[in-house]
Amino acid sequence: MPILKLSLRAWRAGPGSQLGAVAISATLLLGLALLVCIELSMMSARGRLERENRLTIYISPAVPTSAESKLSDRIVQSLGAHAESSVTSKWVASSETLGFLKSEHPELYAEIRDLGSEGDALVPRVVHATASFEPSALSSAVTMLRDIPGVESVETTESRAAALAPAVRGLQWLLRVLALGVASAWVLGWVALARAHSASLAGVIKPLRLWGAGVWAARAPGILAGAWVGLPSGVLAGAGYFLLARPVLQRIAGSSALFESTAIPGMSGVVALILTSLLAGVAAGALSGSAEA
Repeated sequence: MPILKLSLRAWRAGPGSQLGAVAISATLLLGLALLVCIELSMMSARGRLERENRLTIYISPAVPTSAESKLSDRIVQSLGAHAESSVTSKWVASSETLGFLKSEHPELYAEIRDLGSEGDALVPRVVHATASFEPSALSSAVTMLRDIPGVESVETTESRAAALAPAVRGLQWLLRVLALGVASAWVLGWVALARAHSASLAGVIKPLRLWGAGVWAARAPGILAGAWVGLPSGVLAGAGYFLLARPVLQRIAGSSALFESTAIPGMSGVVALILTSLLAGVAAGALSGSAEA
């Protein structure tokens, strides 16, 4: 019981400063967690940019409608021989393209209708396919597709991915620098708190040692004092993550196909924040008593 009272000495002496320490630590920890999660999302997006590719295969107008299904199966089989992942494909008929033009671009649709049969020949039939490829395997797959009778041309998203990848890498490094800065400020904050607690507990640890307390027993008031800051700080950061940061991350993941496969921690993230903050408080408390002990 005396040790518990001693550990609360800092709260009794300066409750405002302790609450401020809790708020600042929670804010920095939450900001660090958000930056780390976004950086991991960028890493996942970069991986998809570098390996995943979407191919648009244009079908020749000479291919009869009865041969469409067979041609589509052959295209998927050819891609599957080169892809690292399963191939997802979608056949888009001319009627679907015309329906899209009619709803989204009525002027262009009217011009095509005015051309009659010639306009129908201008409307492409395509197969959209998505899979992950090695760069060399993608080139081989495109070459093989172009050699299939009935395939008019093939387009890939390789050039677009190559243009976006440097920007993603730059954002990753920016996020890492920001995360390092926030982490440094968070650690320095705990060091400052450890010094403040050391001053608050000055003259307490040595008498405990003289009364027969061991090293860690003498440090117990400082360790508990750090825990009384680390625990509420972690709970506040965890609540902020679950109520504020996690919905933001989910919105980011849902706003782009690049981020849709990103894993967003739920309660496991909350628990990790609480334990991290609690351990930081315990470490700072142990540091505050090391000089006296």
